[in-house]
Amino acid sequence: GHSVGGFHRWIRVGGESGAISFQPSELIKIALVIFLASWLSRRNPEALRSWKRTFLPCVGILALAIAPVFTEDFGTAALILMIGTVTMVLAGVPLRHFIAPAFAVAGMGYLFVMNSPHRLARITVMNDVWSPGNPTAYQPRQSLMAIITGGWQGKGIGEGTLKLGFLPEDSTDFIFSALCEEWGVVGALILLGLVVLWIRHVWQISLEASDRFGQVLAAGLGFLIAAQALLHVGVDTVILPP
Repeated sequence: GHSVGGFHRWIRVGGESGAISFQPSELIKIALVIFLASWLSRRNPEALRSWKRTFLPCVGILALAIAPVFTEDFGTAALILMIGTVTMVLAGVPLRHFIAPAFAVAGMGYLFVMNSPHRLARITVMNDVWSPGNPTAYQPRQSLMAIITGGWQGKGIGEGTLKLGFLPEDSTDFIFSALCEEWGVVGALILLGLVVLWIRHVWQISLEASDRFGQVLAAGLGFLIAAQALLHVGVDTVILPP
C-alpha cells in the first residue's frame, strides 16, 4: 500500500512519476451495492422481511465490507455502512430491523471517537475554526477562506491562489472549496443544481427500471454518488467535521 499522511489507504501503480493511485475501498462501495441489489431483489417478500434469513446475513456482509477499512479510514467505513443500509431499505428490508442496531452503532461510534484525540479534535474544531493556535483548525479554516475569498463570481478559472500549497487536498477532500474560490457562489450553486438534477434523473431511472434489481441498483448507485458529493460540500463548509 501507498502511505499518505501516515495512512495506508492507497495502491499506486506506475511509479512516482505519472502514477495512478486509487483506494480499494472505492471498489467495495460499488461492489456492495451491486451484490445487495442482486441478492435482495431475488428474495421473496417473506424472506425479505425475515430478521434471521435476510437482515442478519446483510449485517454480516456489511461487517466484512467495513472491517478492512475501519481503522485506516473511519469516514469511508461510515459511508459504506450508510450505503449498505440505504440499499437494504430500498430493496424492502423493514425499517424496524434497524432500530436496535442503530443504537449499537451510534454507541460504538461515540466510543471510537471519544477514545481517539485525533478524531475528537476534528469534531471540536468546528466550534473554534478561526483559532490560529489550534493546528487541527488549519484545514477547515483554509477551506472557508477559499470559499469566502471567491465571493459571488469567483477569481476566475485557474486563478485560485489558496490551492498553491495553502489549501490541503485541494484536488480531493477540499475540491469544492477550490471550485468556490475560482467560480464563486454562482459556480457553487450551479454545481449543487447539477447534483439535484442527478438525483432527479436517478429517481426517474429507478422508477422506469424493468425489474426489481434494476430499481434497487439504480437508486443505490445514484445515492452513493449524490451522498459523497453532499458530504464533501458539508465538510468543506464545516457543517460536518473534516
